[in-house]
Amino acid sequence: MNDPYGYPIIADKDKIVEPDLTKASIKTDEMAQPKSVFSSTNITLLLLGGLYILMCYIAGYHAYQEYAEDPITLKWMRIIVAVMFMPFYVGYILLKSFFVEFMKSHANSFDFSFFDYLLNIAFTR
Repeated sequence: MNDPYGYPIIADKDKIVEPDLTKASIKTDEMAQPKSVFSSTNITLLLLGGLYILMCYIAGYHAYQEYAEDPITLKWMRIIVAVMFMPFYVGYILLKSFFVEFMKSHANSFDFSFFDYLLNIAFTR
């Protein structure tokens, strides 16, 4: 017979119930085995952590080197913001470098008439 919480009711409160040690309460295959440090989860977390640190370094380095004449306090603030918003800042760096290189390589052969048309529409109204 059990109480409302599911525990067995002990009739004699003064009697000490000793556990039955003849039955194994833990199966041997469920016992704690030494785990390898090189599990797939640990390796994945290590690689992701390394990638995060590398991207933070790239964002901070680029933010520091972007404007060489700025005072050091402004550079440090720029580094803090770049590291806080690292995924967006690294995306900005990649897009900016891609478009700058694209425009440099296609400057002579690129037709800007469509962009001129859009600018005329935007600023004449």
